[in-house]
Amino acid sequence: MKRRESAEQQAGAIANTASELEAQLAQNKQAQSELRQELEKAQKQLQDQQQIQALSRASSNYDPGIQTAKSDVEQQVQKLTESWLKKASIAKRRTSAGDIEKRPQRVGAQLAQLAARLKPRRSNCRRNSRIRGLNKASLRRGSRNCSRLKPL
Repeated sequence: MKRRESAEQQAGAIANTASELEAQLAQNKQAQSELRQELEKAQKQLQDQQQIQALSRASSNYDPGIQTAKSDVEQQVQKLTESWLKKASIAKRRTSAGDIEKRPQRVGAQLAQLAARLKPRRSNCRRNSRIRGLNKASLRRGSRNCSRLKPL
């Protein structure tokens, strides 16, 4: 009996130890899982930092030829823009000048129309002066309408 009791005690102690060990094993597995997740997270951060550093190095080692070409293109764009603005301004002035050039033609046409309207009046004044026997001096004094009509 003593042996049996001692065997039962040992079996109980072993069972207690086994359950404690199983609990520790579960805790270790949980900790191991958490550590794996943290490791994966740290590896991802490291990868991201390495990519950032690579991009930073690439931008610091940026090809100066590309920068030069970019500035050349920007200068050409600036020159072309200025040229276009000048041409647009000249075209606008030409349009305005075209209107100015047409103005004398319009005025000339209006003068021709007025002259055509005045021609019969002038001939009437001359005819009337001949009929009345008036000379130029009397025309200037006596007939203001006829004196205002000057030849074109």
